[in-house]
Amino acid sequence: MKNFSLIGSDIDFSLSAVMMNHAFKDAGIKAFYQLMPLNDLVDFKSKIQNLAGFNVTRPFKSQIASMCTFLSQEAQITGSVNTVIVNKNEQDFLLSGYNTDITGFLLTLNKYFPSLKNSNALILGSGGSARSIVYAFLNNGCKKIDILCRSIESATRIKMDFAAFFDADKIDIVSLHSVETQKKRIASADFFVNCTPVGMNGKLENTDIFFMHNLKKTCFVFDLVYTPLDTLFVKKARSLSLSGCSGLEMLVYQGKEAFKLWTGKEFDAENMITLLEKCIK
Repeated sequence: MKNFSLIGSDIDFSLSAVMMNHAFKDAGIKAFYQLMPLNDLVDFKSKIQNLAGFNVTRPFKSQIASMCTFLSQEAQITGSVNTVIVNKNEQDFLLSGYNTDITGFLLTLNKYFPSLKNSNALILGSGGSARSIVYAFLNNGCKKIDILCRSIESATRIKMDFAAFFDADKIDIVSLHSVETQKKRIASADFFVNCTPVGMNGKLENTDIFFMHNLKKTCFVFDLVYTPLDTLFVKKARSLSLSGCSGLEMLVYQGKEAFKLWTGKEFDAENMITLLEKCIK
């Protein structure tokens, strides 16, 4: 039996194990997927010695990318990995890293918007997930991206890292402390994407600082958080008569890509979405 896992911090809420174990069973594959909560990557290799592959979530997507001996093009450009294949030789582990978050995000967003060309995107957060979303927008013709964050340093690294592949002038960095600038950029956004854990499991933070009431009526709100089903940002969007979605579909579509990388097989994404919705309810 092959073993797989999700590696990350604060992952008790995750539905990845439900999704993957259901997919393995449905495909007749002898494999087991479990959650592996970690606070750091000390003795990491000893913890993955029995794994054939694993997923990665916050805060380790960039750190794991630096450990891989092979990176897909998307993973190399973003410096962010969320799916890994583990190969072993006599001396060490060989990790192949992939970024399926990009595919998951685009497959979800393209359901609502076939084209992202000439759009303005505002991205909240500057971690590994934000890197994937920035890539998705830039690679699909987005006109302007504002990264709204607390850590100017990490956002600046994103801009510098992407400069070798895209027009970095399309990326601006907005501090959460720059209130007036924040209001102006929010007002011009066609897409508002939450790439932080704010609102996860219903944990409330003061969302007034994001000035969502300044979003134009045609703006689409995409919350990468998927628990609860009605996430904090989606609920706020609806109260403002804005359209939006949670990260549940993205979870499933990126999971489908990971499953294919590990097994060469696919699962029915729409059926999986329905299954996970019932789990959250």
